[in-house]
Amino acid sequence: MSGFRRTLVGSIPLVPTPTVIALVTPAPGAYVGGATATVTSTSPTNISCSVSDAGGVLGQTTTAVAGDPALPANSRVSVQIGVFTSDGTPLGFACSSDVEGAAVASNTVLAGLSLDAMPESP
Repeated sequence: MSGFRRTLVGSIPLVPTPTVIALVTPAPGAYVGGATATVTSTSPTNISCSVSDAGGVLGQTTTAVAGDPALPANSRVSVQIGVFTSDGTPLGFACSSDVEGAAVASNTVLAGLSLDAMPESP
């Protein structure tokens, strides 16, 4: 099986401006893929994430995370981008939080499986 995978080691603070937290440049071709991150927040916040390339946004989602300074909340944020075609330009997974300094993303993975590597069905 071939494709691409980019894993972010550690965590990154999320701010109101979308921040690219994983970036990969897949070879040109057809893929099925997505991205996921664990978001930890110390206050209620809305997390918006998207996967895009030079051609535009391939998938996006918004998730509410109920956080508390005494007991930070974790939430998984996943963007399914389904089947897409890469022209060999960078593919980025970006996230933002509507509350500055409240949320961090960790356990981030941006991945795709190559459909071109699959054998043609009879």
